[in-house]
Amino acid sequence: MLVTGLAILQYSMYSELNLFEIIFLRAGFSIYVGWLTAANILNVTYILISSGLKSNQVMWSKVILIVAYVVYAAYAFFERNPFFSLVFIWVLLTIRASQFVGTPKERSAEIATHCTRLMYLHGCTLAAATGLCVYEMSNGTVTHGLFL
Repeated sequence: MLVTGLAILQYSMYSELNLFEIIFLRAGFSIYVGWLTAANILNVTYILISSGLKSNQVMWSKVILIVAYVVYAAYAFFERNPFFSLVFIWVLLTIRASQFVGTPKERSAEIATHCTRLMYLHGCTLAAATGLCVYEMSNGTVTHGLFL
């Protein structure tokens, strides 16, 4: 599903579309593929856990979240699509909400803090990627991306 979603998204990112197609095809598939990416990262995590990776889960959780950040940030910059990466903020908010100490499912405050830091960093990354898109649009040098 991720491969076909990415293929459709990539075709739409390099095509000139009308406003209706931009909203419903490009933006819709950006959100959809963003969620597919999060689901695939989660499935890889489940595979790692079932393969015997049960020690030091907090450290591995942090590493996986950093790798996810790099994937989302890289796509936002290289493909000029900050809308795709916006999904990662929602993922971080959800993980953070389920990790706070004091909830019925008391987990790790360390992961919650890590999610908060990544959220601020990713917010800055999204602002920079959006600024780059707007700059290219104002100069007329845009060749691909969400705002083509």
